[in-house]
Amino acid sequence: MNKILKCKNNQNIFEKLSIQRLKKYPIYNEIFINLVTQNIKDSYDDIDESFAKRLIEIDKKGFDEYGFFTLGKDIWICFYDDLPIGFEVITRKRGGSIKLGPTCLLPEYRGKGFAKEMIEMVCNNYVKNGARKVYVTAPINNYSTAVLDYSKLNLKLEAVLCKNYSKNSSDRVCGKFFNKKNNNKECIPVRTNQGPNLIKKIIKNNLLEINCEKLNDFICENMKMYFDDIDRTFTKAIVTGSCGENKLVYEHKCKDSFIVLENDEIECLVVATPKRGGNYKVSPFLISNSYLNEKNILELVNEIEQSACLLKRRKISIFVPVGEVVIANTLSMNNYFCEGILREPYKENCDIILFSKFIEEQK
Repeated sequence: MNKILKCKNNQNIFEKLSIQRLKKYPIYNEIFINLVTQNIKDSYDDIDESFAKRLIEIDKKGFDEYGFFTLGKDIWICFYDDLPIGFEVITRKRGGSIKLGPTCLLPEYRGKGFAKEMIEMVCNNYVKNGARKVYVTAPINNYSTAVLDYSKLNLKLEAVLCKNYSKNSSDRVCGKFFNKKNNNKECIPVRTNQGPNLIKKIIKNNLLEINCEKLNDFICENMKMYFDDIDRTFTKAIVTGSCGENKLVYEHKCKDSFIVLENDEIECLVVATPKRGGNYKVSPFLISNSYLNEKNILELVNEIEQSACLLKRRKISIFVPVGEVVIANTLSMNNYFCEGILREPYKENCDIILFSKFIEEQK
């Protein structure tokens, strides 16, 4: 701390900062676990040391074996001279985005600009490797542990998530683009026409009996309009997460899958993931053209809501690409409210609307 006090008026104070990957310095794992757990437990429910320990495990492996939209997590440690002063976690997402956080500094280094410098140094590594966008989900009311006003990084507000990870805290989503790959913007498809077919039966969590090739083809074909980097690993994560033996382990990214078959052909697939704090995140929400209509959407939503109640979820959040006009309109007309528009999170030029609803638990 004395070093900081002596240098706080020195314009070159940040020249003494450096960053390294935490996996090269396992002696600091315990500091990371304690600092992360302490910093976020007041703003997020269901947080204990297992959260930070899981981050370290994924970082060591280099990928998230249960990842869905997440490819992996990297933990960075920030040094001032040779003294570790903070940590930054980066989540690598499909489509070229990275997510910041948790961001943690030792108390005596907060409020002096170190968080901003640390984040910029970390982000530069990803920009060099082609990262397209950075975003953060951060508590609004986290006054005691906040280390940064994200406007200082030129991150713009995209959404406000009401009581998303905790009954007592809401979050803001802020983001910015590093670069635009395409000067000529691709025309994103818009689906407005309604199909005539009606759902006869919805199958839940029985994907092992579905032909894997057909499932993968359906997912890739229906997601390529609005998502990049969708491949067999994405399909495998859905199948694995929907298996019964993974249901009780949060780290396995357990999922509920709802599928519609007609003449052995897949016509609809919806995937819901229970999140820490009581949310039930729904993405993707896939419906073939011939089954795209309000009645079918509401039938799928009803299945989602019943499942959420059984799991004692507080809230449902459904991520809808802006081109899915029929789905967006149906949700907005049936008590789902818009929490914001995520700017091009998974594909350039394709925004995602976030619809949510609070639900009552079954008694």
